[in-house]
Amino acid sequence: NHASVELFVAGSRLRVVVKDDGVGFDLEEKLAEAVENQKLGLQGMQERTAMMKGTLSIRSKKGHGTTVSLAVPYQSQPQEMDREFDESE
Repeated sequence: NHASVELFVAGSRLRVVVKDDGVGFDLEEKLAEAVENQKLGLQGMQERTAMMKGTLSIRSKKGHGTTVSLAVPYQSQPQEMDREFDESE
């Protein structure tokens, strides 16, 4: 099995694409199982992406691998971050 990760900036969006040629899965089936079994991996990914005002695409087919694409807003200039430590260190 092979996997690849692509990371690039396009305008004001950061995009990450993860692909594999593994066994794949039925997305609707997995989402339904996740809700039923209280496993929130895929749903959690969707929720966190929405919180970042991004988009998430998951494409998978049994026997043909999976592609996960994430795009989130990106700002090229660093912002001042809140620090919980003494800056003199």
